[in-house]
Amino acid sequence: MKRRSQRLVVLMASMNWCLVAFASAEDKQPPKTGASGNSISGCMTTACHGANIASDAPIWQRAGSIWFDQDPHAQAYTSLQNDLSKNIVWRMTKREMVVSSSEYNAFLENKCVSCHASELAPVSKRNLGGDCQICHGSADAWDDIHFSKEWQSLGATRFEDRKMVNVESIALRAAVCSSCHVGELSRIAGRDREVDHQLMASGHPPMYFDFELFSRRYPKHWETKDELAQYGKSSRLRSWRIGKLQASIARLKMLTARAEKAQQSDSIHDWPELTEYSCTNCHHALEQPSWRQAKGAKASYEWDSWCTSLLREAIGENASVAISNQLEELKKEMERISPSAYAVQSKSERVRKLLEMELKIVIDTNQWPDADLTSRLEELLKAEPTLSSWESAAQWYILTESIAEGLKMDVSKNRFSKLTEEKFFSPPKTWLRNDESTRPNSSGFRPGLLSEYSKTLFQELRTRP
Repeated sequence: MKRRSQRLVVLMASMNWCLVAFASAEDKQPPKTGASGNSISGCMTTACHGANIASDAPIWQRAGSIWFDQDPHAQAYTSLQNDLSKNIVWRMTKREMVVSSSEYNAFLENKCVSCHASELAPVSKRNLGGDCQICHGSADAWDDIHFSKEWQSLGATRFEDRKMVNVESIALRAAVCSSCHVGELSRIAGRDREVDHQLMASGHPPMYFDFELFSRRYPKHWETKDELAQYGKSSRLRSWRIGKLQASIARLKMLTARAEKAQQSDSIHDWPELTEYSCTNCHHALEQPSWRQAKGAKASYEWDSWCTSLLREAIGENASVAISNQLEELKKEMERISPSAYAVQSKSERVRKLLEMELKIVIDTNQWPDADLTSRLEELLKAEPTLSSWESAAQWYILTESIAEGLKMDVSKNRFSKLTEEKFFSPPKTWLRNDESTRPNSSGFRPGLLSEYSKTLFQELRTRP
């Protein structure tokens, strides 16, 4: 009842906004400045994006309702009020704070809001979590012009010189997602998006983000049929490639900023940042016998492979060797006992620029023939025994499943029981809010975990019509 009452208030307040907007549509006034404190109430009218989810209205008209009713991003700020978040704040500050007190809210505003809510929204509207503006840009910029036929006829150029974000572009959508889910430094003063080791050690979940996987798990509030029609069977592979490149670019930007900051600081204690390395280097089961104690096993100091694992599969053959060599040089520097911040900054910047050039090529790539998809999958299945970490194994599984489903192979029936026990490898179709069992879990990883899946999938690949 409370939620319905809140919606009624928003709807009544927004009706006045819509009347003003439509009355001034012919005036073609220049866009507003997009200053902080914007309201999205006008977006949520039934004539705009607030139509009932169960109605037969076009999906764009139900988009806001789908987002606020079904997407967990809308709960991002309220999640900061639960016991897990309260304990994180206590560990970070060593102070007991009452949830929703001014002191507690001030901490959230400084440390958490840049990802858990829209910075453009009024402080009083933080409870809306990630509202429309966190992805689409300032609500003030989306004034009456955006529903005019003249503006829509301009295509992608209609977003130029405006404070709008063109998330119709899958590349920009992946970049927006990566900004929070991978991180972004050197943004607005005091508004960095970073989950560092201090925050993670206090209880924040690891930032294991895969754009293609997340896109499948979350409810869609946008139309996808045009993209599927254009890219067909390879649409998932294309989504994975673009998401992988954008996540890697965001990761390298973070590393560059951290290295630059380390050179400017007199303190050596913050370099290198420990979240640059694989969590399983230190955090793993200590049972005996353990594969880590096997003959030939070595202690590892592995640079985090989540974003960059299988990067060669995301880039073209012409650029593969050059980028792989540069990335290997960066990896070697990061895995030294005392990596040089100057060298890391230079190397990471070099790799990032190469990836940005490659991204432009991948964006223009259309469908892949069945033969190419089959060849890619065969190579991946042959490479499975070389996997040495849970991070790289999970990435390998996500990619092989994406290609197999693109080839219309029923991979779901071949998942063996051990895989279905791994919550991350066999994710639920819908996100379960506040369910910690859906989080990535590396504690049960063994190098040979995927062998049976690999053999079964390879056999199906060889015998398919």
